[in-house]
Amino acid sequence: MIKLGMNRKFALILFFFIASAILFTIIINSKRRLILGTTTSLTSPDTTVSTAIGERRLTIFGWAPALSQIKLDGVAVYDSVTAASDGSFLISGIYLPLVALYPEICLQAQDSIGRTTQPTCLPRLKAGKYNYTVGPVLLSPTLSLEKGEIIKGDLVAASGQTTPKTQVDIFLARAYSIPKYQIKSDATGNFGFNLPTETVDKWRVFAGAEILGAASAKSNTLTFQVHPLIYSLWLMLKRLFELLRPYLIYLVILIEVVILAHLLLKRHRHPLR
Repeated sequence: MIKLGMNRKFALILFFFIASAILFTIIINSKRRLILGTTTSLTSPDTTVSTAIGERRLTIFGWAPALSQIKLDGVAVYDSVTAASDGSFLISGIYLPLVALYPEICLQAQDSIGRTTQPTCLPRLKAGKYNYTVGPVLLSPTLSLEKGEIIKGDLVAASGQTTPKTQVDIFLARAYSIPKYQIKSDATGNFGFNLPTETVDKWRVFAGAEILGAASAKSNTLTFQVHPLIYSLWLMLKRLFELLRPYLIYLVILIEVVILAHLLLKRHRHPLR
């Protein structure tokens, strides 16, 4: 009887020990999942990286010029999608290689006429069997100029594209100032403005967009030069020379023939005595 009571007591102790071990394991795993599921800041308070245990997959969402072609590029990583008409995009299910540190991954968009955004790169992501979700990533507007060499007083336009009906900040920089102007894109995301041409100077121009209350990356920086009126005469002579250059050898021969004919005619009229 005493032996039976001792066996029951031993069984209860063993059961309590096994149950405690299982409970401890569950608590540790739940804390680990909680840590892996936290969200950390990326490059701004509005862009985040979320991680969870998974199969090394990456999902990126954000905004780009409407209907632009977006390319994701990195070492052993590539994908492309087309942005929606409102500029939103989603790239999901990207397989990440199992390496010590994931390579830098960059996004760049190209609009319908071939203009590109400034590349936007993500920070290196920790290696492991994690699923990452990154966003929103705000790609820059595209920007182009009608021409880069401008005569003072000419009317020259710049244009670009971003998300539809979005505030666009235009920065026009020269030696001592960077004035800022604000315009708004139309329903298709296109925008345009005239360049300042009343002052002879060298300018730089770039643009940024305000999307969902946050600033996008800045566009590519373009330069243009405003020249005085006399520069137009120089351009005219330069173009004339470029037109005549293929025939320059013939022009030289013609001049030599004319000079030779003039000398022969002069000698014929005034022969040597």
